[in-house]
Parts: sequence; C-alpha cells; structure tokens
Amino acid sequence: MNKNDFSNFPAIARMTGSLLIACVTLGFAVNFYVLADLGSDSITVFEHGLHNHFGISMGTASFIYGATFFLLGMVFARKNMGLFSFLYAVACAAAIDLTALIVKPLYAFTENMPMRILFLTLAILLTAFPCAVLIVTNHGMNSMDAVAWKLADALHIGFPPVRFSIEAVLMLTGWLLGGTVGIGSIAAVLLTGTLINLFVKLLGGNKAREENV
Repeated sequence: MNKNDFSNFPAIARMTGSLLIACVTLGFAVNFYVLADLGSDSITVFEHGLHNHFGISMGTASFIYGATFFLLGMVFARKNMGLFSFLYAVACAAAIDLTALIVKPLYAFTENMPMRILFLTLAILLTAFPCAVLIVTNHGMNSMDAVAWKLADALHIGFPPVRFSIEAVLMLTGWLLGGTVGIGSIAAVLLTGTLINLFVKLLGGNKAREENV
C-alpha cells in the first residue's frame, strides 16, 4: 500500500477528534441548561421549546434545528459549508440524547437553587468550549453563521446585527413553544462570547476566531 494513502490520516483524525469533543461537550451543556431551568442561549431555548411543545427528545429537536440551518446554508451559502457542518449537526443530536442518560440522576437536585446555579455555570462553560474547539480546528463554518454571513452580504449590513436577529427569532420562537427564558439567557448572552475568546486563546487559536464567534 502506498504511503500516500495515509497522507490525509492526521487531518481526518483531527477532525474526528474535534468533532467528538465538541459534540459530547455540547451535549452535556444542553442538558445542564435543561437541569438548571433558568434560561439558556437562543438555540437551546428554541430546542427546549420544540421538546416541550411536541414531546420530542432534545436530541431530535437539535437535529431539526441543525438540519434546517444546514439545508439553508447549502442553498444560500454553499461556499461556507463543509462536510464537518453536516456531521456536527448529526453528531450533536446523538450526543445530546446520550448525555441526557448520564445526567439523569442529577434531576434529584433540581429543587436546590445553588445546584441549579452550578448547572447553569457548567452549561455556559461547556457551551463555549466546543465553539472554541471548532474555531481552532477550522473545519467549516457553523451553519447558522454561514446563513447570517450570506444575509449580511446580501443586505449590505454588518454580520453582528444579522446574527443577533436570527438568535432573537430563535429565542422568541422557543419561548412561545414553551422553552425557558430567564436569568440564564442573560448570562449566556453576556458571558459565552467572552469565554469562547478565552478558550480559543488557551487552545492556541488564531485570527479565525473573529469570523466564527
């Protein structure tokens, strides 16, 4: 067998490793948000709303969100999409449901406010970390960000207001469907971006940070 057959192995191994780390970490983050029940980031609020309204698992709700934005990205922003974007959507859905089984015993502590605050803190930290991993490994743009970049370009306005508008729609929709919005949502907005930047620096990230956060 030619040694060139293995030339892409390091890149494939790195992509697989970063995918697993990001998805499992995010799976725990989503479930800690649910455990805390104090509000969460816009995506989790949306998924929690789908979960509560339709009686589906959080993983299935995550897949609906991920598949929707992946398809939108493929239609309107294909150049910013990659195989990793699709794999991430599928793997996150599975990871959320699997980690839900692991954290299930912790529901016994959900009447304890200090524990709920701890769950919220862990959720915010564990949301920021996989985002940093994806930025540092640079395996393709997040599907929602790809759509936001395309909209910003088409409308000739900045990326931040477009992304904020998408998140606002997700949060409002999730809230109307029964998702929890609260102090945790405010904390997520204020802290997640800063923590992503911190983790990117700790992981040795570069200028790609600004495009992906």
